[in-house]
Amino acid sequence: MRNRKQANTSSDEDKQRPLKHPAIQFLDMTKRFGSFVAVDSMNLNLYKDEIFCFLGHNGAGKTTSLNVLMGKEQASEGDVVLHTSPGKSLNISEDLQQAQAMMGTCSQHDILFDCLTVEQHIFLFF
Repeated sequence: MRNRKQANTSSDEDKQRPLKHPAIQFLDMTKRFGSFVAVDSMNLNLYKDEIFCFLGHNGAGKTTSLNVLMGKEQASEGDVVLHTSPGKSLNISEDLQQAQAMMGTCSQHDILFDCLTVEQHIFLFF
């Protein structure tokens, strides 16, 4: 893993949050497709026991960011780090199989599972 500082977040929510260590960090993550920059120097902390979502217009980099997190795409620059326990981290680009074994995703559209509740989807995908 490259030497990088933890992402500094300056939102009001982070200032009010009790001191917690992030479970996942995007550290200056950039993803390019040729000359097109899909995600530009993204810094984001995600915390254990919290649910998050990406909101944005088409082409904002939401799916690309999740694809980098899940290892479907490799970041052009920067790192995505999964903190597994105190003092232990996995860099998605270097420890992909271990990281993937610890994560799951549930896509926005599950047309085969219309009858499942949110709780059932979480159980199925995680």
